[in-house]
Amino acid sequence: MKNRKYILFILAFILIITIPKSKILKNIQNDIIYMKENETIPFEKNRNTTYTISNSGIVSINENKIIALKEGHTVITLETNTNKSLIDVYVVSLDNIMPRYDLYVGETLTLYLSTLSHNEFIWEVNDKEIIEIINNTIIARNSGTATVTLTLKENPNISKSIKINVISNLANKLIDNALNEEGYHEGENNYTKYGKWYGLPNSEWCAMFVSWVANKSNIPTNVIPKFASVREGKKFFENQGRYFDKKNYIPQKGDIIFFLNGISHTGIVTKVENGKVYTIEGNSSNKVAQRSYSLNDTLITGYGNPSY
Repeated sequence: MKNRKYILFILAFILIITIPKSKILKNIQNDIIYMKENETIPFEKNRNTTYTISNSGIVSINENKIIALKEGHTVITLETNTNKSLIDVYVVSLDNIMPRYDLYVGETLTLYLSTLSHNEFIWEVNDKEIIEIINNTIIARNSGTATVTLTLKENPNISKSIKINVISNLANKLIDNALNEEGYHEGENNYTKYGKWYGLPNSEWCAMFVSWVANKSNIPTNVIPKFASVREGKKFFENQGRYFDKKNYIPQKGDIIFFLNGISHTGIVTKVENGKVYTIEGNSSNKVAQRSYSLNDTLITGYGNPSY
């Protein structure tokens, strides 16, 4: 019986030492890489190493480089006769996040980071009185402008700064009340209810429309004046240091827009998106109407930014 056990032991030992080395792999090693879209990093392997990519649409390997093609996740498997390694590659893009957002006080904005979760980023705010961040949601607390910076913990080169402009609820009321007037058409001989309210019932009425809406929204005249002359409205904001030429300024919701040297027409900015400014204007083709313009439209002179 003892001799039989001894013979089995010898046979097992012979089998172990005769198994081809290519069949004996060391423990699998794992690594994680975070890359930006279009980023290239060095990739070194010896001639005995083979590799596969689980999703070749995310990254490619060219000579001794890994090239990030588009946002997503893939796995590179490296294998030799005796070793196997897995490299998780995350290609991160923050291009879906705009550089600027306008929010009203109390409004929230959730930023979606499709590849990674929010807690894999460092979130920094330069003014916590204006905005608060909970998870990946920005909460507008007080009017003003703040900057949010997102930085990937594992790769500080992947970062983005976002300007958050928080607008007073007075601006919100101004826009809502103005939009409620859309479609109002002047009567005979330029007659409008806005002119009647002002005391000039049969006069050009774009400026009086702005004044009427501001009054309806309970906005003080030291914020938006009561004016019938476009020139006087522009001068008011200039005197307050709150008039901005279009070349050096991105308009905000609730701004007062001025056209043609700031003396011929005016209106209210309702939003700014994709290189365009959207407005609601009185006396636009004899009625209250919404309009939109390129930010560099030659008709636009500049903007008054009320101190809501």
